Amino acid sequence: MFLSDDQLVGIAVETEQGERVGTLVGFVVDVDSGIIAQYRVRARGFFAMFFPTSNELLVHHTQVVSLDARRMVIRGRGTRVRADDEQRSRAPSAQPVATASDL
Repeated sequence: MFLSDDQLVGIAVETEQGERVGTLVGFVVDVDSGIIAQYRVRARGFFAMFFPTSNELLVHHTQVVSLDARRMVIRGRGTRVRADDEQRSRAPSAQPVATASDL
């Protein structure tokens, strides 16, 4: 199955335990490999309150358990970043950037 960016942006993101993490707002492509390396998620609920100064989570592609046109299910919770963080503008390496223990 193929999904366009229009179909992905705005879908719900939740953990394997069913906790709502937030909404998918974009992704970061590794230009060397052409793969989506990280997904940008706008946090909500508990996750947004826990780190109120951070605007987004970065979810590494290896954390994605499932993805369809309705939702993304992830392992762990992602890594908090500020919206203006320089790492968003650079293509990341294909190394995991987050685990559940990061939060």
